[in-house]
Amino acid sequence: MYTQAWAQFRTWGRLGAASLVVGMISLSVVVYLDDPAHGKPLPQMLGYLLGGVGAASLLVLLYCYLRQQLFHCPRCGKFFTLGSVVWAGQFFRRQRCGHCGLKLYASA
Repeated sequence: MYTQAWAQFRTWGRLGAASLVVGMISLSVVVYLDDPAHGKPLPQMLGYLLGGVGAASLLVLLYCYLRQQLFHCPRCGKFFTLGSVVWAGQFFRRQRCGHCGLKLYASA
């Protein structure tokens, strides 16, 4: 019954995880290879490219995180992670809706 909504929620989570991995790898490569102690420094254009990819992927991570935090519950239509008017300030997602108690990824 709620399959499409949960699939969208799962997609944002997976895209966020993938962007975290890409961002951390690209920024780590720039920091490691740009150090002159490791041999020849990176060409300037490659450093800018990898740095831009890293920064863009971390912005995608932020966007995906906000999409999950502002996800509407498929049952009641209110924010799934927000339990009341005042945000609980949780970094990780909840296992149940704060309003109707629907479990995360429940089918009905």
